[in-house]
Amino acid sequence: MPIVKCPSPFTADEYRSRIARVHQAMAETGADCMLVTDASNICYLSGYGGDSSYIAQALVVFADEEDPYIILRRQDAPAAVYMTYMANDRVIGYPERFIGDSHVSGFDFIFDWLRGRPSVRGVALEFDAMSGSTLDTIRARQGGFKLLNLSGAVVRHRLVKSPAEIAVMRQASLITDAAMHRVVEVYKPGVRECDAAAEVVKTLIRGTEQFGGDRGFIPNIPGGPQTGAPHLNWSDEPIKAGTHYNPEFAGVRHRYAVGLMRTVSIGKPTEKLNRLHDYMIAGANSALDKARPGATTGQVAQAFCNEVAKGGYLKDSRVGYPLGIDWLETSCSLRTDDPTVLEPGMTFHLMMGMWIEEDFGAVLSESFAVTEGACEVFSKVPRALLVA
Repeated sequence: MPIVKCPSPFTADEYRSRIARVHQAMAETGADCMLVTDASNICYLSGYGGDSSYIAQALVVFADEEDPYIILRRQDAPAAVYMTYMANDRVIGYPERFIGDSHVSGFDFIFDWLRGRPSVRGVALEFDAMSGSTLDTIRARQGGFKLLNLSGAVVRHRLVKSPAEIAVMRQASLITDAAMHRVVEVYKPGVRECDAAAEVVKTLIRGTEQFGGDRGFIPNIPGGPQTGAPHLNWSDEPIKAGTHYNPEFAGVRHRYAVGLMRTVSIGKPTEKLNRLHDYMIAGANSALDKARPGATTGQVAQAFCNEVAKGGYLKDSRVGYPLGIDWLETSCSLRTDDPTVLEPGMTFHLMMGMWIEEDFGAVLSESFAVTEGACEVFSKVPRALLVA
């Protein structure tokens, strides 16, 4: 029985408009085709989201064809038929003999396949999405092809979201909010951290009654003396009264992530925590007010930094980044020296964590979309120090 296409929030025309922008970038470098190998970019251009990027695969975009091909391991081809918008004959699976052998690679198959296209001379690659060993493998097999570097060409176009993408991110934000409310419900004295975290992860997967959660990310939920470090998970120790936790996670829909951070105090917050968090809220309000078309990402970051500086605090890391497929996009930063000009449709995670001592820090974040006027903040969770 043939596989039917899975439901998608995006039309074939939308995918083709994305491919058309890749065609423009290719034309600027004289590329006849492009091998898109970054998993997030493959998803953006085709809908494919299978967990197979640990081995060679590529979305092949030809300059003179409207739709791409996807070439991947044969056993993953049915998933590509199911998930992508393209016709089934544009999904090509290579044999298992190219797997797990140090002498051959799926890129051998891909380049042999390209040699069947005599008109192809210039082949564009995402150098920044490849390891050094992968690039060495490709160069050893390039033959008469001219390899061109189109690093960043796709992710730059991902920065401005379509209305359909924004709609998906609104759905993801409902899941994010549900998980943060669950933190407040389950993080109680005496409960093991791992048991409480399991409830949060369950909520991220289960989602809401309207929208189920997609494959997501392991949350960061450091607590107690670990709150001075941002990227820690949990232990099997019991939660203690008088401590606080700094959860960071994202609800995910169709691979689009909407991140959120809040500090959660286990019982009455300390004066030290209250003071820091008050300045962080003032900074958040100032930064979000600045996030309008024509402002720069640097100005948004500076607005936050100016407010926390009034309390004697220094934000020595960036204040956020673009947000979308698989959470982080690498096209720019909310950093004081970044000159990127905001446009309607851009989406960011305004990430205002303050890790001021080795054993003490607090977090606050908002994911937002730039609009024609004031930005749209996705979360409805109060911008406050939460108490469990």
